[in-house]
Amino acid sequence: MVYGLIPPRNASSDFPTLVIEAGNTESQAALRMDKDWWFDNSPPHQPRGDVRIVLLIKVYSRTKRIIVEQWYRGQQSPSQVVTVSPRPDKPFSLYDSRHWIVEGAPMVIPFGEVFLRSKQRRETDLVFTKVFFAEFACQCWE
Repeated sequence: MVYGLIPPRNASSDFPTLVIEAGNTESQAALRMDKDWWFDNSPPHQPRGDVRIVLLIKVYSRTKRIIVEQWYRGQQSPSQVVTVSPRPDKPFSLYDSRHWIVEGAPMVIPFGEVFLRSKQRRETDLVFTKVFFAEFACQCWE
C-alpha cells in the first residue's frame, strides 16, 4: 500500500511520502531491506520528493502476532513499534477486539511528513489508536 500527495507532485519520478510494506512469509530482515530500498532509491530533495516514512507490518501467522514499525530516513532503529498479540487469559477470537493486547499505540504519523505542508483547518496528524490496531488484527485473521 502506498500513500502520497494528492494531487501528485509534477515530476516523472515521483515517489510517495509514506510507504507501507507488509509481510507474512517475508522475514523481518527482508522487510527491513525493502525499507532500505525505498529510502535509498527515492530522491532526497524536492520538488521530486522522497519517501519520508516507511511502515513495516510483520504478520506472524502461527502465533497470531503483528509487529508494526515506523521508520524515518536515516534512522538506525524504528522511531516507534506497535505489537499486537492475543491475550493469553482469553480464548482466541477473530471477532472481538478486546481479545488483543496492543503495546506501543497510539502510532502518530505527522501530517506534514505525508503531505509536505502544514495542517489547515480541521486537518490532523494520522493517529492509529489501540482500538484501530486491535480491529486490524481481527480483520487480518478473518
